[in-house]
Amino acid sequence: MASPQRELDQVANLGQRGWRDDDSAARVLEILAGLRQGGLIGPDAILEDMRSRGFSRADLARLRLLIRKTPAEAPTPR
Repeated sequence: MASPQRELDQVANLGQRGWRDDDSAARVLEILAGLRQGGLIGPDAILEDMRSRGFSRADLARLRLLIRKTPAEAPTPR
């Protein structure tokens, strides 16, 4: 499994395309599911990381929707 930072870098790279096309959204969901189910990072930390990278409110809102679609089987850290 890749490191959480590498996974977040991939999410950020996909976010530069806007997380809008189906392929990018599907890949983001896959990455987020791995991070959350592994208990490596919670949704708030993911959003904070993307916010620190300079993503707009609209981009963060879209990511928030994708995070909500991501199953989390176990409690995740915030």
